[in-house]
Amino acid sequence: MNNASINAVAITPLKLLENEHGHLMEVQRRDEEGFPGFGQTYVTQSFRGVIKAWYCHRNQIDQMAVISGFLKLVLYDGRPDSSSFGTVEEIEMGGSNPKLV
Repeated sequence: MNNASINAVAITPLKLLENEHGHLMEVQRRDEEGFPGFGQTYVTQSFRGVIKAWYCHRNQIDQMAVISGFLKLVLYDGRPDSSSFGTVEEIEMGGSNPKLV
């Protein structure tokens, strides 16, 4: 697990296990470090050229992984009491660069 520039954000590189039939990618297991428990799972799709922005969660743990395509995730730390307050971070993920953020 790699720490991001923003306090309390973790980036975990994911492994693609490929063979002649395709590939498998484990996104998360409950016996792995950093597993926060389970709340909900959802899948969203954005069309080419569409930008989805901004969402603000005060007390929520979100985890993101790209299952198809490519995503540039832009995070901003707007928490005044955070050591990384005001930090903007761009995380590129998907395709041959799978990650769990």
